[in-house]
Amino acid sequence: MLNIPVLESIDKIIDWSKALKVELERALQKFIDDFKRAFSISSRGDVGIKTIPTNILTVQQGSDTDPIADAWTVYSLSKNKKIIETYTPDFEIVDRFKNTSLYRYKIKRAEVKNYLFEQKEPVKFSQEYIGILAEEAPEFVKSYDKDGNLVGINLVAYIGWLHAVIKSLIDEIEKLKEAK
Repeated sequence: MLNIPVLESIDKIIDWSKALKVELERALQKFIDDFKRAFSISSRGDVGIKTIPTNILTVQQGSDTDPIADAWTVYSLSKNKKIIETYTPDFEIVDRFKNTSLYRYKIKRAEVKNYLFEQKEPVKFSQEYIGILAEEAPEFVKSYDKDGNLVGINLVAYIGWLHAVIKSLIDEIEKLKEAK
């Protein structure tokens, strides 16, 4: 940090301002370099956090602690939706659910060259999960990129599907109880 000197002459003022300019340029360059290491913005305006963006927001995966969030809110107010009809699940939805395989798996983190840090990240696997494969999921829960390539499952649609299955099972349990 520069100390402000007692400026007794124009030469001291010029020398001090030159030194201040150099320090400010260094500080600005450090900020820019740090920013570039943490964030990148594509020509389309997509943002990457410690990675090169491939979607609107892309967060580095495969780090020591995979990115998490405190919440992910989905616009679910009626003012944000065009209601087509009230959906009443039937037992067929349970069959669709039952016929979708469930897997125990670890996500492979491929070795990639991180262009922001000019280093290779090693191949590693995440913690163990239980879930479905996008390739085997019902069409209405699949998620596609802008080019139409399957990239995963739409969690909002998937949760809606799970909710419908649970409601259908509850209805069946109630019918069985009434039949007794």
